[in-house]
Amino acid sequence: VRPPILAAIASSTAIFTATPFLLRPIADEFGVSLGASGWVSTAQLAGFVLGSWTAGRHLRPVRKVFITLALLGFVANLCAAAAPNLAVLGVARFVGGISLGLAAWFAWQDAFGNADKTSDVAVVGPLVGIVLPPALTVIIDALGVRTMFVVLAFVAVSPLLFAQQVDVKDRLRPHRTRHAATRASKAMLVALGLVTMGGSSVFVYAAAIGTEYN
Repeated sequence: VRPPILAAIASSTAIFTATPFLLRPIADEFGVSLGASGWVSTAQLAGFVLGSWTAGRHLRPVRKVFITLALLGFVANLCAAAAPNLAVLGVARFVGGISLGLAAWFAWQDAFGNADKTSDVAVVGPLVGIVLPPALTVIIDALGVRTMFVVLAFVAVSPLLFAQQVDVKDRLRPHRTRHAATRASKAMLVALGLVTMGGSSVFVYAAAIGTEYN
């Protein structure tokens, strides 16, 4: 897998991994309940859905899109760091979620159809999830949630280090006509949706639960 692809999926996974650790500090920073701060995660996920859904239908995996998604994440996280209230923070996380969706799409579109690439991309998420949490807790405890968003801004823009390795034009594959989903694929989507909804709250509130019973 090319470095730009790994960087895109690693940076987006890192920002998602940070989400549970931000909810309690966000609630404290803005003087809201933990449930209210959870809407920030919902806004981020909504942006992710919009970004990944739109990208697969209207965009091509070229350098211009790669640069755009990284800069979008950079600006969104800086805006989150400077947000005056929870509403503005939610909008910033929604925009950041679009960047995350574009990054995930950029990585997976390159991997699909190749078993080795797919396995390599798939393992990035768990690796980031294992390594990153200790660093997140140290940064948040020492410097605060706003500084954490600044750090995430630089995480979001880090894939630009490999931008020159992304093609200017999509020469690898021509545009292909989209076909209607099969019954099996529809059933898989429904199953994945149910599994995701069942586990999402546990993921989002895991750090808050741990803090509560620490």
